[in-house]
Amino acid sequence: MSTEPLSPPPLIHFYRSNEAPCPYLEGKAERKLFGRLDPRNAQQNNSLLTKAGFRRSHDIVYKPACQGCQACQAIRIPVQFFNPSRNLKKILHKGQNLRLDVSASDPNRSDYALFISYQNSRHNDSDMALMTYEDYAAMMKGTHVETLTFKLIDAQNKTIAVLLADKIDDGWSAIYSFYETSEHEYIKMSLGTLLILNLIRYAQNDGSTFVYLGFWIKNSPKMDYKKRFSPLEVFTPHGWHCLKPE
Repeated sequence: MSTEPLSPPPLIHFYRSNEAPCPYLEGKAERKLFGRLDPRNAQQNNSLLTKAGFRRSHDIVYKPACQGCQACQAIRIPVQFFNPSRNLKKILHKGQNLRLDVSASDPNRSDYALFISYQNSRHNDSDMALMTYEDYAAMMKGTHVETLTFKLIDAQNKTIAVLLADKIDDGWSAIYSFYETSEHEYIKMSLGTLLILNLIRYAQNDGSTFVYLGFWIKNSPKMDYKKRFSPLEVFTPHGWHCLKPE
């Protein structure tokens, strides 16, 4: 009896980017270690690499590889131990009349208009502000990993906030969010924070262990808000460890 050898699982080939100005710390340069997920084992590798401190964008997984700087640290929330602060409870109360819709990622023109409005308001000098609808659809659905959208919907059935999150084998990884920034009624609701709080609550209810929040940089205005979701764990060269409160 003859047998054919089993094909080895596809490997990820990693590369290092050229230096570019750091978008978070003035005067610093950034480099990334990155690779492309293969459709044949994208779900498995996305889970493994997320737990090793990587992030996903489209079908690319990456982590900082900066010379002489380790300011970017991957963080996650052990959701069963999460207890919202008084301030976070106030944010939850403000959003109590919003409906949470969780579904498979399905890009549409209405959400794209919200995405572009958010980019023009918050990141009008970034490449994402130039994304076409096709680019947006590829970001939201053009991968081979299990991804859901978490939407906050108001009483008029209008979507006012969207969070894209990957299902991984020990929880959820928050990939990207955008929300209404033009109406004062919604601005005061802290929609970005409210999305994360709803993801945490969803993860608690489905028995997940962690919610991964990507990278945190101490004292960076763009990133420092993440320390509000304590307790937090941070990824180090020796594995995950509790982030000590300041």
